[in-house]
Amino acid sequence: MTDLPKSPTLPRQTYDARQPLIVFDGVCVFCSGFVQLVLKLDREKRFRFATAQSPLGESLFHRHGLPTDDYDSNLAIIDGAPFTKLD
Repeated sequence: MTDLPKSPTLPRQTYDARQPLIVFDGVCVFCSGFVQLVLKLDREKRFRFATAQSPLGESLFHRHGLPTDDYDSNLAIIDGAPFTKLD
């Protein structure tokens, strides 16, 4: 019997509060299109992204009082402040 190599462990996703972060529904086609648009327009590469379904995304949704079972809004965190609508 041969030992199979262990699958690599992915690094845990971290959040640097100094960079704007957009948490989006990773299964929503419209949301993914929005992210693609931001990536195209963000020439300075300021924004970071996480899916709401990721451990980081779920944690941030929970921390800011958003449901973690139905991702009907995106979450943007800019300078530590959460935004869920066009404020």
